Amino acid sequence: MADTELAKALKDLPYRVQTASLKQRKEVIESVIDVLQNPAINESIIKGICRVIQLTLPRYRDSSSQVLVRNLIVALLEKHSDFAIKCLTLMLMDIATQHKNLVVTTNTCQTGLYALHWSCLVVTVGWRVNQNNVLETHLSQIIEVQSVLLTTVVAAGIEKRSTKAFNLLNNLWNSVPESEKLYLDKLRELEQTQYVVVLAAAIAKRLTCINKSGLISDYINSLLETFIKNFVSCKTRPLPNVIIATYPLLKQVSLDLFKKNLWASLQKAMLRNPEVILECVGLVISGLCIDLSTCAVEIGNSLIANLYSKDDQARNEAADACKRLAEQIKDPKAVTDLLKKTFAVFHGSEGKLTVVDHKISVLQAAGYFSYNSVPEENLGEVLVNASDCFLKILETEVHEKTLCHALEMFALWGCKFEKEVPGKVVEAFKNGMVLKTSTPLVRISYIKCMLTCFNRNTIHQATTLIPVLLKSVDRAVAQSAQCLPVTEGLCATCMLLKIISVIGEKENNFQNLWNILLDMDKQIFVSEKFLSTTGDDGLIYVMQLCENLLVDHCKILNGKNSPLHRAVLYCVIFGSAKVRRKCLTILKRMVASSPKAALARALFRELLNFLETVKIQGENNMEMSSHALVECITSLCSSQDLAPEDVQLLALDAFLPAHYPSVVAVASDLWVKITKHLNVKPKILIAQQAEFFKKVLVQEYVTSPLVQSVGSYAQKVG
Repeated sequence: MADTELAKALKDLPYRVQTASLKQRKEVIESVIDVLQNPAINESIIKGICRVIQLTLPRYRDSSSQVLVRNLIVALLEKHSDFAIKCLTLMLMDIATQHKNLVVTTNTCQTGLYALHWSCLVVTVGWRVNQNNVLETHLSQIIEVQSVLLTTVVAAGIEKRSTKAFNLLNNLWNSVPESEKLYLDKLRELEQTQYVVVLAAAIAKRLTCINKSGLISDYINSLLETFIKNFVSCKTRPLPNVIIATYPLLKQVSLDLFKKNLWASLQKAMLRNPEVILECVGLVISGLCIDLSTCAVEIGNSLIANLYSKDDQARNEAADACKRLAEQIKDPKAVTDLLKKTFAVFHGSEGKLTVVDHKISVLQAAGYFSYNSVPEENLGEVLVNASDCFLKILETEVHEKTLCHALEMFALWGCKFEKEVPGKVVEAFKNGMVLKTSTPLVRISYIKCMLTCFNRNTIHQATTLIPVLLKSVDRAVAQSAQCLPVTEGLCATCMLLKIISVIGEKENNFQNLWNILLDMDKQIFVSEKFLSTTGDDGLIYVMQLCENLLVDHCKILNGKNSPLHRAVLYCVIFGSAKVRRKCLTILKRMVASSPKAALARALFRELLNFLETVKIQGENNMEMSSHALVECITSLCSSQDLAPEDVQLLALDAFLPAHYPSVVAVASDLWVKITKHLNVKPKILIAQQAEFFKKVLVQEYVTSPLVQSVGSYAQKVG
């Protein structure tokens, strides 16, 4: 009888286990588990079952199916530990070998995570039940498998899965006493590949978490040699996500060890093949937990030499590495020396720079050195030196693109002027705005730099700039059909309103500015033509202007808010993903500061009109995506601490837009989610506001896709 059950459970098992039905999968696997106690089970059968388990790896993608497979693995280990450990190890080695040769994708990351979970079960359960030391015999092979599978997971760069992988290993190490040292000793015996470094980094992270990081110090020299061999002295570009995964190990590297071993190898690699290794250099620097001030100039010189490389990617990676280097510097003198070297290169110390892109890369690095970690109280002299270097370029440079980029990089330093903006900087702004050679793009860059440099503590210094800013506004009025002059006027207006918000309007004639802003017939800064032609930065400044007017100066608008409301909606719906993110943040701030959700409700009313005149994503660039519309609606309902009556009114205003057909197509229950966020129950709200729904769906019924969509929802709720 038992032999019959065994034969029945194993018959056509490789085919039956691949069924798509979860119910059948459960029946098949449970039938196998039930017959494992059969005395006829031998190593050959266990080996066959392990092959079947391997077949499930690419097919069982849901958690319920994976639980079934793990139950089978545990049952094998508990009832036939010797055979199971041996056969499962062989199966996992085969999986790891396959993953070594695969290009990293989301799919391989997931299969690697599943297999890693299986390997952890082999160790934890095997350690508990095996008495014949079979596990210890195969432990080196299992650890090698885990190193490959962990690398497969982290290489995809999916943080959630990387965390899951570490947690699996961490639980394993919790279950097995002194397992960290055991693993490190076994890793030392393996072939020293990148996989060894990644698993060792996970152990270093574990040791840091349990305050035993001293244990890794005995292994750090050999592990660092392995790191250099695989990530630095390599002929192909290493995967950035894998380097990032080694950060817990790099954090254990001391300054002496870095100078003696790691930096020497990085320097040689940059001389030999900079295009391959520059990205790695930046990533390694970010992974360290030491102050690099004492060797910053030496490192910086090697990086700066690549800022004018012929290879575009090499220049970008060198500039990024300069930023990462700056983040590890705390000594102001080191930052000053790097700035002097960078600007010396710009001015021709290593040969005249004749290519604009090379100049821009050098300026990029100069700006990125602002990301240094110098304490604020020691930053004064560095800021003065940086200002002098940038101002010299502003005085001598005539090329538009280079000049604009210099101002953009100077703004990175300018935001650090906390208590006072140097007088020569203010004077440079004033002079730069009135130069005959200054184009609209250059003047826009000047004003953007002003907006960054002046804060509430220093804005009083900007009063001398009011005349030139007003000229920019007048220029926008005179050339309202051209995008660049209007963008210049828009930026100038934002700067003027920033000045007004702090120092008021005393002794300054801003009447002409207010006349322009309140003339909603001309709509210079929020006209549909301007919104459709301006760039990403232009839309962000439009959003800031609207915030300023609708929140801080709402009373003087005299109810003429509609063009501003429409501009807000345009920015949060039609902008690029980057623009939408920034504009949605501003929108949430706007609706949060508006009492009784008045602004959000007004924007919802405008949104209904807006939806009648635009199309949802289709043929041309003016059409919006449904997801952008969903984000807009949810942001309008993000207010907190509203009175119950205001909450109900806001939910009612959201009702129609949330049931726009294209919104329903991607978020059919959006309105329900909104009401729950507002702590309102949909059915109760519909019952309490029956008159509203009767009016919308019956009394003022109009045959349109929107109303039909709303009607179908009402029937479903009813």
